Amino acid sequence: MSLRRQLFIVFALSFSLSACDIKDSRSDDAEGAEALLVHPKAKDVTHSKVKGTFQVRYSVVEKYPAKAVIDWLSAELERKAWKPLDYDFMDPRIKLSHVTGWTDYIDARKTVEYQVHQWLANWKHPSGSVVRYQLQYKYPKTLQPDLDNLEVVGVFFPAPLVKEAEKFPK
Repeated sequence: MSLRRQLFIVFALSFSLSACDIKDSRSDDAEGAEALLVHPKAKDVTHSKVKGTFQVRYSVVEKYPAKAVIDWLSAELERKAWKPLDYDFMDPRIKLSHVTGWTDYIDARKTVEYQVHQWLANWKHPSGSVVRYQLQYKYPKTLQPDLDNLEVVGVFFPAPLVKEAEKFPK
């Protein structure tokens, strides 16, 4: 699924959720805080709330393929009852990095093209909420590869948002 389609779905879902009666958003806050993990070696940590989702972003000095970070995220989430999904919850046709491993692509949206190495995975909680982690190494395509500086983005989707996403045709 393209980034543009994913952003459209998040926007559409947040718009439709504004009309929903969510009984206690504090439970979403607590569950989101539990799911949005900050690695012990994280730098430049930022938290935000965007269109019904909770997000964390940070960097970690960790050599590709970031096995220690991936193992830590997986163990912490599974310890808290989160189960890895093999497919993207927004588009089940897309296999995630739990299945495929790292992927590579060229980001040519700006003047300078970037080589991107990405690991993308979703975990689902028994409550129905989903957390997505995107790990990336990025560097200008024409320069020496930077495979030491990992960017991590975690996005928590509360259960009502996930239910709305499941209604969209795939």
